[in-house]
Amino acid sequence: MRKKIQWWVTTALMIVVTQLLPTGSAQATIEGGYKDGLYLQTDDGNYQVKTNFFLQFQHQFLNIEGQGKTNGLQIRRSRVVFSGNAFSPELTYKFELELGSGLTNNVSRAVAETGPNLRDAWINYDVKNGIEIRAGQFKVPFNLAELIPDHKQQFIDRSTVNDALGYSRDMGIDVHGRVIDKKLEYHVYVFNEGLNSNKFNNTNDMLFGGRLGYNFLGDHGYTSSDVEDSEDPQLMAGVATTVNRVNPAGAKQTLIATTGDVAFRYKGFSTIGSGYYLRNQTGKTNTYALEGQAGYFVIPKHLEVIARYSGVIPTAGGVTNGHEVGGGLNYTFYGHRLKLMMDYAILINSPLVLGNTTVVPAIAAVAGPKAIIVTGGAPAFIQNQNDHRVRTQLQVFF
Repeated sequence: MRKKIQWWVTTALMIVVTQLLPTGSAQATIEGGYKDGLYLQTDDGNYQVKTNFFLQFQHQFLNIEGQGKTNGLQIRRSRVVFSGNAFSPELTYKFELELGSGLTNNVSRAVAETGPNLRDAWINYDVKNGIEIRAGQFKVPFNLAELIPDHKQQFIDRSTVNDALGYSRDMGIDVHGRVIDKKLEYHVYVFNEGLNSNKFNNTNDMLFGGRLGYNFLGDHGYTSSDVEDSEDPQLMAGVATTVNRVNPAGAKQTLIATTGDVAFRYKGFSTIGSGYYLRNQTGKTNTYALEGQAGYFVIPKHLEVIARYSGVIPTAGGVTNGHEVGGGLNYTFYGHRLKLMMDYAILINSPLVLGNTTVVPAIAAVAGPKAIIVTGGAPAFIQNQNDHRVRTQLQVFF
């Protein structure tokens, strides 16, 4: 019986490898150049490696009510990215390495840069007919703000809503694709439970979810700002939901998170809006959140004026709401690849505590929607503490 199983497994692997291996001569000509990154590839297209470099150099000033001020420089992100395909154009990959990074809302006087660490590491196989399979470490396909890459953000960083309700990266498997003339995008996925993101699961629980997105006009994609001064309107809407069980301090909790979003851009104007609902089924508590931002290029393709609001509204007793209101200016030299960004925000019922290292001081070890179960609301907003934040950032991506 064991020999039969081994034979079937070996045969199946041989079939898969045969399909992946390039046909023809083993000899191939290597060519290279620059196209959205420095690349080398074989002339038959079966192998390619592309390299990108990414740097955000930032000044950040914080006036924390009743506690003091911080004023300093940091490298917010510095990364190198390798991507491409191997064996055939259908099998693609990505490795993104963080060489060193700072922190958003960094209020600690003793925190050095973090890194190096692994951000993305995945392989993706295009089965055809609108079906692809991705496996590895990558962003959970949940909310729009998180799915927009770090170098394509309209503001210097994501809002406090994303700090409270976004999953960021973890290890998982995602069946996804685009159908109906590539207008409808779908994701069906399973990830680790998530209390220890990007690490081996230490429980018997997993996170399950799915996302649907539809391009009603054009092909909006995961980006913000209309840096190209679009000639045609682009409109995309999406919905997503996740279900998972987490086990902080030995108390199992069942969570259901849902989000809906819309994104539009045309002739230098762009806007993004998202709503969230999180149900703690075990604790019978609800948390709502809203975020919206907009921008307009007063000088097409170069000078953009931006504004944003976000708010987290827990309903558990004794838990404070938190809000962020802000605006700023962006000057794009070469689109998102080279730009200077400036923004200001007031954090109403701010979560910041001088000496802590993140925007979620009370639950720093817990990320994403799972954090709600700790206090009924996250971040841990402080009633009547209103903080001011001013940031300037130079970004280079090539």
